[in-house]
Amino acid sequence: MAGRHSKRGARARIPEQRKPYRRPVELVDARTKQAHLLTLTAYEAGFDPHVAYVALCGAEVLPACLAEPGRSYCGTCRSKTVPSRTSTRRRR
Repeated sequence: MAGRHSKRGARARIPEQRKPYRRPVELVDARTKQAHLLTLTAYEAGFDPHVAYVALCGAEVLPACLAEPGRSYCGTCRSKTVPSRTSTRRRR
């Protein structure tokens, strides 16, 4: 006789594959001390010395020291980010 754990229920199903959540990269501009947000591809492209870091707002960012906290955040970059997961849920 099989035990209760041998039954396959809703919890035993394989979850569907989801796209990984891409979080923007925060980078402080050395000129303005303002924190901008960049996509991961724009951040990686900036490693090339001939390509500038381009933020979500379209501004070219000169990276400051990574220990620099920055004075403020760019409002345009913050408004272009993906909304948080809790705010996208529908209320029932």
